Amino acid sequence: MKIAVYGTLRKGKPLHGYLRDSKFLGEDWIKGYDLYVDVLPYAVKGNGKLKG
Repeated sequence: MKIAVYGTLRKGKPLHGYLRDSKFLGEDWIKGYDLYVDVLPYAVKGNGKLKG
């Protein structure tokens, strides 16, 4: 299964340890999403882009 992560789950970020058994495929931009922060950060469909 392939997944894209953003924020603190990205390689080199504080929570990346949760993915320590995963294979890193590279970085890219995910277009069509906006990032918001309430209590936790979350992404929703929009006009922006996220680095994943």
